[in-house]
Parts: sequence; structure tokens; C-alpha cells
Amino acid sequence: MLEKKQSKRSHSRSGSVFWRTFLIIACPGLTALILFTRHSPSAMHIGLGLLTLGAAAFIARLQEHQTVTTQRLREEKERFQSLYNGVSDAILVCQIKPGNHLGRFIEVNTVTCRRLGYSSDDFSRMTLRDISTPDCNTEAWRDHVDSGDPFEQKRLTRDGRELLVETRAQRLYYDAAPALLLLEHDMTSLHSTVDALKKSKVQAEAANRAKSAFLANMSHEIRTPMNAILGYTQLLRRDRTLNVTAREHLEIIHRSGEHLLAIINDILELSKVESGRVQVTEELFDMDRIMKDLERMFQLRVKQKGLCFAMESAWDLEGSIRADQGKVRQILINILGNAVKFTENGGIIVRYGAQRSAVLGGKVRIWVEVEDTGRGIASEEIGKVFRPFEQAESGLAQGGTGLGMAISREYARVMGGDITVVSRLGRGSTFRLEFLAEPSTTEQPDELDHTTIIRLVIDREYTILVADDRENNRRLLSTLLSSNGFKVVTATDGMDAVETFKRETPDLVIMDLKMPMMNGHEATRVIRTLPGGERTPVLLVTASPTGADLPDKSSELFHTIIRKPFKDTEILSAIRDALRLDYRYEYEPKIPSSIFSTTQMRVSSRIIPLPLRLALNQAVRTGDMDRFENLTDELAQEHPLMAARLRQYAEDFDYDKLLLILEDQEKDV
Repeated sequence: MLEKKQSKRSHSRSGSVFWRTFLIIACPGLTALILFTRHSPSAMHIGLGLLTLGAAAFIARLQEHQTVTTQRLREEKERFQSLYNGVSDAILVCQIKPGNHLGRFIEVNTVTCRRLGYSSDDFSRMTLRDISTPDCNTEAWRDHVDSGDPFEQKRLTRDGRELLVETRAQRLYYDAAPALLLLEHDMTSLHSTVDALKKSKVQAEAANRAKSAFLANMSHEIRTPMNAILGYTQLLRRDRTLNVTAREHLEIIHRSGEHLLAIINDILELSKVESGRVQVTEELFDMDRIMKDLERMFQLRVKQKGLCFAMESAWDLEGSIRADQGKVRQILINILGNAVKFTENGGIIVRYGAQRSAVLGGKVRIWVEVEDTGRGIASEEIGKVFRPFEQAESGLAQGGTGLGMAISREYARVMGGDITVVSRLGRGSTFRLEFLAEPSTTEQPDELDHTTIIRLVIDREYTILVADDRENNRRLLSTLLSSNGFKVVTATDGMDAVETFKRETPDLVIMDLKMPMMNGHEATRVIRTLPGGERTPVLLVTASPTGADLPDKSSELFHTIIRKPFKDTEILSAIRDALRLDYRYEYEPKIPSSIFSTTQMRVSSRIIPLPLRLALNQAVRTGDMDRFENLTDELAQEHPLMAARLRQYAEDFDYDKLLLILEDQEKDV
């Protein structure tokens, strides 16, 4: 009996341990209740019932948790699918078989299907080779998969089109198996755009070369006759028998030719600015002298508009400076011209000086400020001032091409400086020019208007060969050189020049560049091989102002290069330097710009029709010299000599005489 009781107790105890353990795990909240009722069968039944209820509640909570988790997984999957299919790049996942060979596609996004024209089911039966062009290296991913660097591939669409893509490859595991992820960006449209831009660039460069060639040819064709015009006027200046009237006519022809030449040079300079080929020609000049010239030039125009004009100098340099005088003068004329044009009340102040600095390497920074009380420029329009063919509102109202300040700034920058502006609308503007210059203690030599060589100081006769296919040019040079004591022989082309050199063995050759049969460059190369030819100076003459048609290493082949139209003193000076000669000079005073008295002009100007005379008078009064020039062009159709005389006064800035002549006619009416 005792053993049975002990057995029952042991069984009972082991059962209690089981149930307590189960309750603690399954329904911890009922454990205490079961413990209190473990010796009562009825209580045990109640505990079992409560246990059932607890398990049911637990299962319900498990089901609820499973439902929430499933919903979250579904949302995450939808979010991933949206991102996966919403990207603009193609995403492809394919198998990696043993040996690093690619198998079939496991998954692709909708962009891939849409781009290549296949369905996802199609891709499940395809490999990378099926969507690649025959020349595409489908194993290229091996060299880039570890570095992650992009590489280009060619894909083939279902309808046979080729696409260029930029691919990135990355290893991953898909369903516990090795796979390759390919991210591909379509580069087809970008490459098409780049190709189109390259084609456009080639076309633009071809057009620019054509324009440059046209300008060069046009310049050559114009400069060649201009050389004859200006050359013969220089010869006629030497004629002492010309009367006063003939000299006046000669001066008109010469100034008109130089004006036409200046226009040609401006056109070519604009072409240089556009192509970035602006060059700096440095020379010694006096900055004070330039500023005084500008003051005299603009003083009358400012006075006619009732404006104040002052020039303040902070110049403390001794001697001259070395820079591009022509560009400096042109920039300042442009800035001052704009200041006068856009100022109706108040005045203009010009300040200038120099700044020394150790960082400039021995050079000085020259600055000039032009301050006016004109219309001013709105802040949002200041950028237009320096852009080609663009103008602020005030500029549009006054007309013009919009090139002046753009070219001026380019000039300033190639001289190591810049042009800046500070302006307030309705208050005026201040333009500041800066450029670098080299100071020099050497004074600028006085300018001589006309230098005439009256004879040579030589001990023998010198023979000069002139080779040019244009008869006018040969005759011009022959007359100029013969009158100065040289013996001249001529040749009509390059081959003739070679034969003449063999026959005459001249002391110097003046060679034109463009000639038929054999050009000047080829003829000179042949002459250099002849006896005595290696040491004979050859002066190359060309109508090209840019040097674009000059052969390579021209400086080694020719003694010097002279550009048409040339001055007589330029040719004679080059000969003097090449042959080491001495000349006797005679300095002539400049012929007055107008030798006609004001009284004569008053009488002569009665031929001007009244409406035209009144318009000319108004143009001078307002300082509108563009209109004045147009009106004189109109006058020149009937009375060219009178128009030339009026222009001459304007060129010399003698507006007082112009007004006196034209006002006198008004009073006579």
C-alpha cells in the first residue's frame, strides 16, 4: 500500500510539473490559479477550461500577428516592385553557372521589357547573348564586376534596333544561388546628341574657315589696288610742280584711300576677335599726349551739347610707356564717344594714372576712368554692354551695332587688363579701363608728317629685282626706287624671277607672294640654291593682313615681310636696313587739311541745296557725325569736291568752321 501511494504521489507530482510548465509557457496568467487548486478535482476542471480559453486567445493573437506581418510584407513587396519597375534604367538578373558563365535571366524589370520589346516570360528563356549584338563582348562583365566601373555594351531589340548602354555589374545571391545583377543606362540618345553636336561643330568650323577665307581673299583683292592708289599718291606728293588745288585733290584721294583701308582693317579685326586671334603690337608712346589729343577731339562735341568736360591727371611716370597705342586709343575713343552720346545734362570727367606693383614683374598698371552723368544702365542690363550684338535699352534708343564695347573689352584683356563699369539708372556710369604697360625712360620721338628721301649716300649702284604679276605694282615700285637712285629690273612671275636673278644677280629682291606659275615662296626657295642667292636679301610683299597664307618658317627664308598697301618710307627703310645704306632726308611740314579759306568755302557752299544744308547744320550742332557722314554721302552724288571739303573739316574736328560756313548760308536765305 505504501508503495502504491508513493507511486501515485510520484505520478501526481510529475503530472503537476508538466502542467505547470505548460501553463507557464502557454498561459502564464493562469499559473497561479492552477497552483491554488491543484488538490481539488473540480478546481482542476476549472483550470483546464481556463487553459483552453487561454490557448484560444493565444492562437488568436498569433493569427492577428501573422495577418499584420503578411500585410506588411505585401506592402514592402509592392513598394519594392514600384521602385524596381519605376527606375529609368534597365535591371537584369541572370544566373552564374559554374566556370563564371552566364545562364538564363531570372528576373528583369518592366523598363527592360519595354526597352527591348520582350515579355518577362520571354526573358526567362533567354540569355545575355540573345539580346546583344554580334560584335558585343558578353564576357566584359568579368573585368568590371569587382571594381564596379561602368562599361559600354550594345543591345539588340526585338525589332532589330541597336542600343548603346552603359552597364554596371554586381554579384549577388538569388534563392541561395550565385547570380549577376546588371544595371544598364541607355546612352543612345546621348550619343546621338553628341554626334549631332560634333557634326554641327564641324559645320560651324567649316563655315568659319569659309568666312575667314572669304575675308582673306576679299582683303587681298582690295588691298592690291589700294596699294597702287596710295602708292601713286605718295609719289605725287614728291612732285614739286603740283599747284595748290592739285595738292588738295591729292590729299582727298589719299585720305579717302586710308579711310577705306581702315574699314577693311576693322572688318578683319572683328573676325580676329571672333576667332580669338587678336594680337598686341607694342610701341613707345606718351600717355599724356594721347589724353590731350582725346581732350581736344571731344571738347567741341561736349561744348555743343552744353556739357562740362574735365580731365584729371594722376600721372607720375617719367618718360614713355610701351603698349599697344592703337588699341588704347581706340578703346578710349569708344568709351568717351558713348559717354558723350548718352549724356544730355551735367558733364564728363576723365581721370587717369598708373599703379606700380611688385607682382607685375616690372610692368605698371595703367588706369583710365570715364565718369558721366548720363542715362545710366540698369543693373540687370550691365552684362549686355560687353556682349556682341547686344545693347541695353539706352543703347537701342541711340542705335549702333553693339560691337564697340565687346571689341574694346577683348582688346583690354589681351593687354593684360579689363574694362569694368559701375552704373545707376538715371544717375550715370563710370567705365574703368586697365591695361599693363612697360615703363621706359626713352622719350617718344617726335612724329614727322612727311619724310622724303632726297638722295642716297652710296659708293656704287645697287640693282633691285621687283617680282610682281601686277603691272601697276611693278611700275609703282620701279618709279619709287629709280627716283631714289636704284637700278630696277622686273619679273612678271616666280619663274621669270628665277631666270632674271640668274641673269642680273641683283643686290636685293622684292618678291610678291601670290603669283602664277610659281609663287613668291617657291621662287625664293629656288633663288636660295643659286650662286649668291643664299646671302641676297629678299623682301616679301603680301596683301594678306593676317599672315594666314604665309608659308612656315617665313622668317628664315625672307629678310622681312611688308604688307600691302605699304608706305614709300616703309619700303625704302627696309632696303636701307637690308643693304646697310645711308639716306639723305628732307622733312616736309604736313600739308594743311584744307587750303581753302573760309570765305571761299562760304561762297562755294551756296551750291548745297537748302534742305540738305539745314540738315548738315543740325547734324554738326548736335554732334551726330554719323548723320553728318550720311548727308555728305548724299551731297557727294552731285558735288563730290564740296562733300570732301566738308568731311575734311570734320576729320580735323574743326566744327567751328563748319558751323560758320553753314550758319552763314542760313542767314543768306
